[in-house]
Order: sequence, then structure tokens, then C-alpha cells
Amino acid sequence: MKDASEVQDLLKKYKSTRTTALRNHGDDYEDDEAVLQTDGTSSTDEHFVDSTRFNIFIAAIICVNVIVIGLEIDLGDFTANIEDRLGWYAVENVFLLIFTFEMVARMRHHGRYYFRDPWNTLDCIIVTLGIIETWFLAPIGSASNFRMLTSLRVIRLLRLGRLVHLLRSFKELWLIIMGLVDSLKTLGWVCLLLLLVLYVCGIFTTIQIGQDTDTYGEYRISSGGWDHKEYFGTVLRSMYTLFQIVTLENWADGIVRHVVSNEPLMVIFFVLFIMLTSFGLMNLVIGVIVENTLATARTNEDRIRRQQERERSRVLAHLKDIFEMADQDESGSLTVEEFRQAIRNPEVILERKRGSLEMLEAESA
Repeated sequence: MKDASEVQDLLKKYKSTRTTALRNHGDDYEDDEAVLQTDGTSSTDEHFVDSTRFNIFIAAIICVNVIVIGLEIDLGDFTANIEDRLGWYAVENVFLLIFTFEMVARMRHHGRYYFRDPWNTLDCIIVTLGIIETWFLAPIGSASNFRMLTSLRVIRLLRLGRLVHLLRSFKELWLIIMGLVDSLKTLGWVCLLLLLVLYVCGIFTTIQIGQDTDTYGEYRISSGGWDHKEYFGTVLRSMYTLFQIVTLENWADGIVRHVVSNEPLMVIFFVLFIMLTSFGLMNLVIGVIVENTLATARTNEDRIRRQQERERSRVLAHLKDIFEMADQDESGSLTVEEFRQAIRNPEVILERKRGSLEMLEAESA
């Protein structure tokens, strides 16, 4: 329904008739309300594999499964025969049965659309590998496949990534994840720029420090073993040392003080280098992540608002058709009896269960 005044008239008609029914036929209307709560099923009811409760249950099972894998690594023998790890093997079978049931149930419900979701494809691969490992390879128990078994068990940890997909209802967590994902392209360019800076500065420090044997040859003895070639002997060593300075890990006492004590003017280079990399590029990385997270939040809010508008338009158009059909005398308004018949319509009951009518009342309040 595109006309705003028509929408408001429909909502007013619904609320006024509902109020009249409550005032004049309270007991009968309460019976109708009970019908709304208990009667009416539709083929469009949510399947259990898509329900929030089922997804939370599977998410909890995934968490427990990952914890059990860690406990087995610490407390048990991850590569032992089934006889030596019978308890852990039994637990593995319980988890595998649950995940296999979940996968089959989703396949039966979604059909060919199941594999359109990359998370479902990943889950299918993990469950299939689990079946091969637990029900086929593990009973063989030969020493030659222990390493392969261990690799397959580690692959099961990928299921933890699917946990993030299941817990998208946690808005803050999902925004952080999507912000990081959206930042990868920009972060790649920042990393490339950092690599170029390290390379150029690495060439300079290799020539200035690593190849200056006259200055640093005797200093190795007087300093108690500080070797300039160990830190700046080649371009790669110089880049690694400069990256250590970027992270500010033991950069002053371990590196810079030794160089500056022999070449005081090098303090200018190191100050400029730290300002450019540690205070510049590294903060740029943080800024990129924050900006992308905020952009993701704005996009998510716009998407939710568009979904709500589409749902509102759909519900209003649907209810308009229902109430127009209920207006048998074509008077332009509903009597209490016509209204009671309308709300017994299974489609109205379904919208009520979804909370659509309460949403419209709240918006028009």
C-alpha cells in the first residue's frame, strides 16, 4: 500500500474496531485472542532448522566440541588407538551424530539451495571429513595414518569459524568481524607501503651500519658482544631489525642506543622512522579498521530499515486485502462481527504470531 493516508486509515480502522470489540464483547473477544495464540498453522511457519533455538543449540554444541578437542590434546593421547582413547572416541561419535543430523536436516529442508551458502558447504566438508576419520580411518588404527588422522582432527577446528556465522545475532561481534573483513583490501595496501618503507630504509641502514666495519668492529668488543652484522649485515636482516623497531620491541636498549653511541646523527633517522611507521602507518591501520567498522554499522542499519519498510508494506497490503474481503456489506468499515471473523483468518493469525500487528500499532502510536 503506497498511499500513506490509506495506511493510516487502515490502522485506525483496525485499532478502533479492536477497541470496540474489547469494550462491547470483552469475554467473546478474549476467546478470539486465545484462538490467535493457539490456533492456525501455515505452511510458511518457520522450520526448526532455521529457528533461533536450534541455531543456539548447535552453536553451543560447536563450542563444547572445540573445548573437548583441546581437553583431549592436553589430557589424552590425540594419536592413540581407539582402545586407549575409548571415552574420547565415544564423545566424538556423539558430536558427529549431532552434526550429521543437523546437516541432513538442513539439506532436506533447503534442498538444492543448501550449497548456495558457503558456510553450509564448509560444514558439509568438515562433517564428511569427520565421518571418514571417525567411522572409517580410526577403526583401522594403523600407525601409517596417525599423522593424517591428526590433521583431520585439526581441520574440525574450522567449525569454530562457523560459530561466528551462527552467532550473527550478536550485533557488536558481527560488526567487528565484518569491519575487519572489509578492511583487508585497504590493510593490504598499507602493508605494501610499510614493506616499501622497510626495504628502502633497510638498504640505507645496511650501507650505513652493516657495512661500516671500521666504526662497529671495535665496538663489538667494548660493548660486550653487540654485533652490527647480526642486525644490519644484509638487507633482509636490516628489514627484520627495522620491523622490530616498528613494533617498539626492545628497540632502544637493544638496537638504537648502540648505533647512536657510535653515530649520534642516526638519532634523526630513527626518530623520523618511528614517527612514520609506528605513529603513522600503524595508527593508519587502526583508523582504517575503525572507519570500516562504522561504515559496516551504517550499512547494517540501512539494510535493517529497508527490511522493516518492506515487511511493513507487505503486512499492510496483506491486511488490507483481508479486511476488504471481510467487509461483506462494502460499507467501508467493519462491524464487530466482521472484525471477529477477520481475525479468525489463518493468515491474520500467522501475522499476529509473527508480531506484525503489534509492530504496526507501535509505529502508528
